[in-house]
Amino acid sequence: MLIGNHCISIDYLSTLIRNIPKLRHGLVKSDIFPQDRQNFSSCVKICSDDVTNCLTEIHDSEGIIMYIRLLRSIMIAYIEKLTTPINRLYHAWFSVFVSRLWYIWIDYMPKVNLEKSLYELSGITTNKKKKKKKQFFITNNAYYCIEINAHQLTYLALLVTENKLPPEVMNIYLFSSQTCEGMFRSARSMSGTFSSVVNFGVQEFLNRAQKLSLLQKLKTESEFYSTSGNLLFPKHYKQRKQLRQSQHVIPGNDILNVGAITKVVCQVYNDAVDLLSRFKIKNFLNTKKITNMKEANNCMQSLLRQRINIQDYSDLNEEDESSDSDNESDEMLDSESDVDSEDQQYDDQQHEASTISSDGIFDDIDGIKFSGMRVFDKVRPELEKSYFELEIKRKKKFIHKQTACWILTENKSVLSNDRLTRVTQK
Repeated sequence: MLIGNHCISIDYLSTLIRNIPKLRHGLVKSDIFPQDRQNFSSCVKICSDDVTNCLTEIHDSEGIIMYIRLLRSIMIAYIEKLTTPINRLYHAWFSVFVSRLWYIWIDYMPKVNLEKSLYELSGITTNKKKKKKKQFFITNNAYYCIEINAHQLTYLALLVTENKLPPEVMNIYLFSSQTCEGMFRSARSMSGTFSSVVNFGVQEFLNRAQKLSLLQKLKTESEFYSTSGNLLFPKHYKQRKQLRQSQHVIPGNDILNVGAITKVVCQVYNDAVDLLSRFKIKNFLNTKKITNMKEANNCMQSLLRQRINIQDYSDLNEEDESSDSDNESDEMLDSESDVDSEDQQYDDQQHEASTISSDGIFDDIDGIKFSGMRVFDKVRPELEKSYFELEIKRKKKFIHKQTACWILTENKSVLSNDRLTRVTQK
């Protein structure tokens, strides 16, 4: 990847491991070349302050340091437990603004200049077959996650300020499948040692969840508010290392309100601009008349709108709402036709050859409106390849290929619920 006049590459971490003692940074080769792409522990080690301090001793490593800081902000905002709500908003929007300005810079820069800068910095030659600039930026899924999570976090904070949700909802590190699985394990463990019941219904689970809530309340109160220490709950040795810090908001220091949220967002934008000014991105954006947060947001909004395809299906005269799922399939086909737009031209001879005879198949269909099936009077030219043209009662119709296969299929193939049988059937 490339940001400004610096390159983001894993080679800097490899140089760090070779030239700097392990005791200073704690990294090994398996941390930067993992076979398991979901190894979060290695990501935590890479984002540590020790690694960042050691990277400052490596020449021209400002790009990878910025990228690690971006990852660190995401972890502080959504994963760490001791982060206050205001700090969560700060780091969430810091990652958003850094990613936005980075994306805008790549969009305005010519691809030739990007390839030249990347080759001069790292000696890497990009793939000439790739016409897009996405190879210089993070993946689309990662960027969309950064945007969506920040907006949802802000929405939760606004609901808290309006007293529609309790302040505890800002503990978003609990919004994960691991937390739900842990609660379910705790509910199962509430059965006696001599009980063989391992499953229970929904009502029994809700009853056990209330008991778990009461036990957790007693545990928290005894840990943070009890002075005598009469109640002592056993804790895992890893939890003992954590400092005893209350999860409550400190009065006067971390109060959520609209003014505080607005102030934090404005401060975050200025900090992101100051960070990217070291990479000569700020000066480049000033030449494009992007000098403040509003202009940057409007520019990013226009860039994202160009990537969204909104189709109007009102000309198809659908009268039944049950055809919504079919229209979604048309959208998928429409997006595929946009990619291969050069192959969408067809001549009249091929168009006539694709016409099929419907004698004997559509004899008893008088009065049928084809609701829920992709049979239309007309289709857009870019979707012609996905449809057959036929005559039904001397009327010109277009039928989708999947609909034609469904008509000609006698039995509905259903896979077994048994996994072994299902694999055999495939």
